[in-house]
Amino acid sequence: MFEPSFQAQLLSSSERKRIKHSQLCLSEIMTIITYFHHSSYRNFKHYYQYHISTYHRQDFPYLVSYKINN
Repeated sequence: MFEPSFQAQLLSSSERKRIKHSQLCLSEIMTIITYFHHSSYRNFKHYYQYHISTYHRQDFPYLVSYKINN
């Protein structure tokens, strides 16, 4: 119910954009973001790479990966 309403309210642009569906569902994304805000991490990328990808991979089987730059 939320997603169609959200898409309808977005501003349109003349630029063509590809709409690629995520492997994660909206509730999984919102859960990760909520836990990030309750964590002590200040950077979402670090939180995702070092906490979610390490400790919660079994909870979110379709996690997308960040490329780690060394």
